[in-house]
Amino acid sequence: MTGSREDEPPRTLVRGSRRGDDYVRIRREDLGVFRRTGRGYLVATEEASQPAGTAARLAVQVRDALLGRPLDSEAIESERLSVLKALPILSSDALSSVAYGPEAALAVLAVAGAGALLWNVPIAIAIAVLMLVVTVSYQQVIRGHPSGGGSYAVARANLGTALGLVAAAALLVDYVLTVSVSVSSGVDAIISPFQGLMPYRAEISVAVVAILMLGNLRGVREAGALFAVPTYLFLVAMLVLIAAGLGRAALGEAPHPGQYPPLPALEPLTPLLVLAAFASGCSSMTGIEAVSNAVPGFEEPRVPNAVRTLAILGALLILLFVGVEALDVLYAAAPQPGGSPTVLSQIAAAVFTGPGRWLYYGVQFSTTLVLVLAANTSFNGLPRLCAILARDDFLPHQLAQLGNRLVYSGAIMFLAIAATVLLLAFAGNTGALINLFALGVFTAFSLAQTAMVRHWWTRREPGWRRGWRSTRSGRRRRPSWTPSSSRPRRRTAPGWSSCWCPRWSGA
Repeated sequence: MTGSREDEPPRTLVRGSRRGDDYVRIRREDLGVFRRTGRGYLVATEEASQPAGTAARLAVQVRDALLGRPLDSEAIESERLSVLKALPILSSDALSSVAYGPEAALAVLAVAGAGALLWNVPIAIAIAVLMLVVTVSYQQVIRGHPSGGGSYAVARANLGTALGLVAAAALLVDYVLTVSVSVSSGVDAIISPFQGLMPYRAEISVAVVAILMLGNLRGVREAGALFAVPTYLFLVAMLVLIAAGLGRAALGEAPHPGQYPPLPALEPLTPLLVLAAFASGCSSMTGIEAVSNAVPGFEEPRVPNAVRTLAILGALLILLFVGVEALDVLYAAAPQPGGSPTVLSQIAAAVFTGPGRWLYYGVQFSTTLVLVLAANTSFNGLPRLCAILARDDFLPHQLAQLGNRLVYSGAIMFLAIAATVLLLAFAGNTGALINLFALGVFTAFSLAQTAMVRHWWTRREPGWRRGWRSTRSGRRRRPSWTPSSSRPRRRTAPGWSSCWCPRWSGA
C-alpha cells in the first residue's frame, strides 16, 4: 500500500466517503471492533471508541448514566416524530401563549378605563383570523421547503441570502427568549404562594433550564415522553374550563357579563392604543412557526405529517384563544396591578366554585407546567435550524453533528447556556424579558410571508393565485419587507456519511 512500511502490520484498505478520505487504513487486528454492512463498508461498534484510561471510562459511565447509552445511527428512524409525539413537543410554546396573550392585550386597553376593555372583542376576532392565515401560510412553507429551516429557508430561496439570514437571526433570538420568558414566567407562577423563594427566582429558573437540557440531550423520543403529559394535561384542562364556563353562562350563572370592575382612565382611547393592544395580543401566536423548522424530524411521509400537525396545532390554538377571550367577556376578568392574580386565574376561579373548586387548582397547576415546558419547543427547533445554518456555512460545522443520542448536542447546550445568561442577567424578571419576546418571531413571520408572495408571483404554479392571496392577506397585517432580487444558493460541502467511523457517536 502506498506509504506503508515493512515493519507495519498488514492493514485492510477501505474506501472512504468524505472529501479527503479517499482511502482509510484500518489495522487487521482491529477489525474485530467493526461490523461489515456491505462491500467496502465497515461500521464501528461501541467497543471501538471505549477510552483506555480509567478516568476516561468513569467519565463515559457518568455520561451514559445521565444521558443514556449511545444509539446506533440506524436508530435515527425510531427517533423521528409521529403526529401524536410531535404535537406536544412542538405545540407547548404556542398553546401556552393563551395564558398570557389575551391578558397582554387587556393590560394595554386597561389604561383607558374599564369601558375600553370591550374593544378586546374585535381585537380577538382579528387575531384569530390572523392565526388562521399564518397557519395556512406556514403549511405552504412546509410544502415548498420540506428540508426544514422554515422562515430562513423560504426567505433565502426567494428573497436572497441577506434577508434569509435576517430571518434566521430573528428566529435564533426568539428561540433563546422563548426559553427565558417561558421558564421565568412558569417559575413566577410556582413560587407565587411561597414568597420566601422570591430571592432565589433566578437560581430556580437556571435549575429548570438544566433539567430541560438534560431531558433533550437524552434524545427526542425520551423528551417527547417527558413533555407529552403536561401539554396534554393543559389542553384537557383548558377545554374543560371553556366548556364549563360557556355552559354556566348559557344557564345564566355568569355574574355580570361584559361589566368589568371600575378602572381609572389614565389615557384616552385612541386608534394607536387599540393597535398597541392588537400587537400585544398577537403574542398568542408565538410558536406557530416551530413545526416548519422541524420537518426533517418527522416520520415518513414527513411533509403530510408536518402539515397535519400544524393544522391540528392551529385549530387548537384558535379554539383555546377564542374560548379564553369569550370567557373573559362573560366573566368580566380584568388585569390586576402587578399581574396577580392573572386573568386566566380569575376566570378559572369564577367558573369552578363549590365542589368543583379542585378543578381551579388543576388549571393553575397545568398552566404552570406548560409554561415551563413551553421552552422545550425551542430545544427542538433551534438545534435543527443551527444544523441547517451550519451546513450552509453560516455557523460552525460542529453544530450540525449528531451526538451520542442522535440529537444536536452542541446546539442544545448552546441554547441552555444563552438562556441561562439572560436569566441571570435579568435576575429571572419576566417583565424585563418579555418586551423583546415577540420581536424575533414577527420579523420571521413577515419575511416568510413576503417570500411566499414572491414565490407564488414568480413561479405561478397550479393554484398559485389562492396561495398568493392567502400569504398576501397575512402580510398586510404586519410590517412587510421589500424583497430583494433572488440570488442563487451556494453549493455546500456534502454532509458526513462516513463508512468506517462509529455511526452511533458524534460531537
